[in-house]
Amino acid sequence: MRLFGSANELASGWLWDVDAMPFGGGRNAGQSAVTVDAAKPADHDPGCCLACGSCLKLEGTGDPVSLPGGNTGAEDTVPGGITSTATVAVGGYVSGAIDTSGDSDWYQVTVVAGQTYTFTTIFSQGLRDSILTLRDSTGALILQNDDANAANNLLRSEITWTATSSGTFFLDVSGYQTNTGSFYLSVSRPTADSIAASTATTGTITLGSSVNGTLDATGDHDWYAVTLTAGQTYLITTSATGGAADPDTALFLRDASGNLLAYNDDSAGTYSRIRFTATTTGTYYIDLGGWADSESGAYRVTADVAPPLALFTYDQIATQLTNTYWGGTSRNFDVQPGGTIAVNLTALTAEGQFLAREALNLWTDVLGIAFNEVATGGQITFDDSEAGAFSTSTRSGAFITSSQVNVSTDWLATSGTTIRSYSFQTYVHEIGHALGLGHAGPYNNSADYTQDASYLNDAWATTIMSYFDQRENTYFAGLGYSRAFAETPMVADIIAVRNLYGGGSTATRTGDTTYGFNNNSGRDIFTAAVGQSSVAVTIVDNGGTDTLDYSGFSSNQLINLTQESFSNIGGALGNLAIARGTIIENSRGGSGADFMIGNSVGNRIDGGDGADRIFGLEGDDQLFGDGGDDYVVAGLGADTLTGGIGNDELYGEAGNDTFWGGAGADLLVGGDGDDVLHGEDGSGEADRLYGNIGNDTFYVDNRSDLVFEQAGEGTETVFANIVGDGYYLYANIENLTLQGSTPYGVGNELANILTGSASANWLLGGAGGDTLNGMQGNDVLFGEGGNDVFVFQSGTGTDTIGDFVRGQDKIDLSAYGMTFAQVQARYYQGGANGAIQMANGDVIILNNITMSQLTASDFILAATAEAPKAAPVMDPPKVTPVMDGLGASGTKDVPTMADALKGTAVEEGTFGGLYALEDYPDSGLQRWGTDLPHQGWLI
Repeated sequence: MRLFGSANELASGWLWDVDAMPFGGGRNAGQSAVTVDAAKPADHDPGCCLACGSCLKLEGTGDPVSLPGGNTGAEDTVPGGITSTATVAVGGYVSGAIDTSGDSDWYQVTVVAGQTYTFTTIFSQGLRDSILTLRDSTGALILQNDDANAANNLLRSEITWTATSSGTFFLDVSGYQTNTGSFYLSVSRPTADSIAASTATTGTITLGSSVNGTLDATGDHDWYAVTLTAGQTYLITTSATGGAADPDTALFLRDASGNLLAYNDDSAGTYSRIRFTATTTGTYYIDLGGWADSESGAYRVTADVAPPLALFTYDQIATQLTNTYWGGTSRNFDVQPGGTIAVNLTALTAEGQFLAREALNLWTDVLGIAFNEVATGGQITFDDSEAGAFSTSTRSGAFITSSQVNVSTDWLATSGTTIRSYSFQTYVHEIGHALGLGHAGPYNNSADYTQDASYLNDAWATTIMSYFDQRENTYFAGLGYSRAFAETPMVADIIAVRNLYGGGSTATRTGDTTYGFNNNSGRDIFTAAVGQSSVAVTIVDNGGTDTLDYSGFSSNQLINLTQESFSNIGGALGNLAIARGTIIENSRGGSGADFMIGNSVGNRIDGGDGADRIFGLEGDDQLFGDGGDDYVVAGLGADTLTGGIGNDELYGEAGNDTFWGGAGADLLVGGDGDDVLHGEDGSGEADRLYGNIGNDTFYVDNRSDLVFEQAGEGTETVFANIVGDGYYLYANIENLTLQGSTPYGVGNELANILTGSASANWLLGGAGGDTLNGMQGNDVLFGEGGNDVFVFQSGTGTDTIGDFVRGQDKIDLSAYGMTFAQVQARYYQGGANGAIQMANGDVIILNNITMSQLTASDFILAATAEAPKAAPVMDPPKVTPVMDGLGASGTKDVPTMADALKGTAVEEGTFGGLYALEDYPDSGLQRWGTDLPHQGWLI
C-alpha cells in the first residue's frame, strides 16, 4: 500500500495504480468490448488508491478488521457471516466488492478432506489491500492472511490449506483498515497430474530453455523448480504454443518454502512475465496457472537470465502506449485535430467537475480537439459513484465509440481537489486511457519497477501513464530526480496521442507567453510561486516569443530550453519538460547559481543573481550573467554576452560575437569570427581579453586589462580609454586607438597602426613599420624601430616627431593636398630641430632634423590605395576554455603587470598557463605568450 501524508510525501508501505487488461486479454481486437462481471473487465483502468495520512499501514502489519460474527456494510450484496449463501467454486473464481469501510464478504466453498487448496484475492477496482480469512462452518477462524508478501509489495492475500475434513467452509474477504473496492476470489483445484502444485513437484526448468505443459482443468497449477543465483536478474515468461486455445496465464514465483515472491497476470496480451532479482542462491519455484484459476489449456514457459533494460526513446515509449500495451493494435476516437468529443460531467461533484475540466483543457492544448460538455449521453462519461479510479472503453474495431471515467469522491477526499494534487494526476491519467493510451509498461493491476519495468525510463518523468514515480524508478532516482506528481501529459504522452489522432494543436498559445512567475499561459498549473508544492509538467506552445520565468526562486536551477529536455525548477530536479515541436525563446533565472541552456533559435537568457552558467547554443543569442561570478558560453551565431556585476567568464564560438564584461575582473574569450570585446567598465578591475580567430576589436579602460592573440589569428584593434595612464599592445595585436584622456600608447614588434585622441598623446611604435596618427591635440610621436609613417591632417595641432629617420620613415601629408614645393615653403629650422608650419596653424616638429636635407621621398603627398594584405599563412587550432578556470592553487589565474616585469610564469589555469616570453625593446615592457593545451567544454 503506497500512502501519502498531507505534504504528499511517500509514507511507509506502498500503493499501486491498478488497471486491468482488455476483455479476454485483447484477443477480440476486432469486436466490441464491454465490461461484464463474469469475465475480466474491458479496457479497465481502476487507477491508484490513496489512504489518509493519519491511517498508515506499515508493510502489511496491523489488526484485521474482520470479526468472526462478520461485518456487513451498507447496501452490501454479499453478507458477512454464516448466513451468506454466496459461493465460489473450486477451480474457478467469483467477483465481489468491499462496499464500505469495515465490510466483509463471506463465500461458501466445498472441499474434500486431504486435498490441498490455494485461496487467492485478485484486485480489480479500487481495492488495494485485502485480508482473507478461512473459517469453518460455524464461522470460527482457521487461518488468516493479510499480505501474500508485503516486503515485495504483494498486498493481495493468499492461503494454502490442506482440508482436514470434507464439507462447507467460509472464505471471508475484507479490506485492510479503510480499503474498499472490487476484487476477485479464486480457488485452485487439486489435481493428480504429473506436475504437482507444491514443492514436491518433479517438474524442473533449466535456465535458457522452455517447457511446454498443460493446465489440465481450471484451477490447476504446475510448479517447476529452478536454481537461481543471488544478485542475478532473471526473466520468466509465458508465450504462445502455436495452439488455438492458449490459456490466459498467471505466473507466480515462489521461494524454497513455497512463499510467494512475485506475481504477474498479463504482460503481452494474455501472456505473463516476471523480472526478478534473486536475493539468495538456491531453489525457487515457477508456479504457472490460469487467470483467477479460471483457465485451462497448453502453455509454454521460459526462464533465462534477463537482458539489461534499455533506455527507450520517447517514440519507443509512445509506441508502448498506443500499440504494444494493447497487444499490437491501437485504438482512438474517430476524430481529428479541430474536431470535438462530447463529454458528460453532470454526475460529478463540483470539485470533480473542476478537475475534469482542467484535465480536459490540457489534452485540448495537446490535440487541438475540443471537449464539449453535454447534459445527457456523451462520448466520454464521467462518474464518481464507484470505488477507486478507472477508465473503461467500448470499441468497434480500431475506433473507440465511448469511454467512461470514474474517480470516486473518496479518492478526492483523500488525494486532494487542487490541480497540484494526486487527484488531478489521476484525472489526466484516466482521460489518457479514455482517449486510447495504455500503460507505459506490460503491467496491470499492480507493478513493481524492479520486476515489471521493461525499459529503464518508465516513470512519471516521461509519461503520466506510468505506474512508477521518479524515485521508485531507479534510473531517474540515480539521476537525482525529485518525486513530483505529473500534472500534465508528459513528452511521451504528447507524442503518442498525436500519433493516434493524426497530429496536434496548431493554435495553443501562439502569442508571447510567459510560464512560471508572471504566468499568462491561461493554465494555472504552469504558475510558479515560492513555497508551493513541486509538480512535474510539460509545456506545449505553438508560437510567439515565449519565456520561462523562474526568477523568484533562490535555489540552484537548471533551465533548459531544448525540446524534450528536463529542467530543475524551484529546488526540485527533473520537474519541467518541453514538448517536441515547442520553441521557447527566453528564460530568466533566480538568485541561485543557475545552469541555463538555450536552443537552436535566438534566445535571451538572464541569469539573475548568483554564479550562473549559461550556454546559448545555436542562434543569435543575448546572454546576461547579471549579478554573481558567471560563466557564459555563446555557442554558434552572432551572440551578445554581458557579464554584469562580478568576475565573469564569457566565451564565444563561431560567429561575430559582442562581449561586455561589466563590473569586475572579467575573462572574455572570442571564437571564430570578428568579435568585439568590451573590457571597460569604469571600475578599474583588470580584465583579460582573448579574441581568437578573426579580426577582433577590444575596448579597455585599465592598463592592466590584458589583450591576447596568437600569431595569424587576424588583425586586431584595441581602443583604450584610460584615465591617467596609457596602454601597451601585447604580442600579436596590430592596432591601438586611444580614446578620452588616455595619455600614451605603445606598440609592439608588429607593423602597428597607433591612433591618438583629441587629447595630447604620446605614441611609441616599437619595432616594426608602424603608422602613427596623433589626431587632435599636441602629440608626441616616436616610430622607434622599422620604417614608420607619421600621419597628419588638418586640425591635428602642434605635434612632435621624436625620432624621424630620413630615407626610412615617411611623413604623410596627403590629407592637406600639398605639393613638395608647397611643403618646402613652410619649412622652419630652430637649432637642431626643424618644423613645418601649415597654413591652418598646425605645426609638425621634427627633433634633430635639418629640414633642407629632406627630399620628396620622405613624404607621402597624395593618397594611395593600400595594397591588399596577404592572408595569414598560419591556421592555428582554435583555443577553447576549460570549465573550471582554476590553477593548481585553486584560485583563478589573473596575470599582473608585476608578473610580466619579473618574467614570472603564471600557473596553469583558464588558458592553460600565461608566462612572460621576452623583454620588449626600448620600453621595459614584456609581452605575453600563451600555452594552450586544453580544448572544449561539456554540457
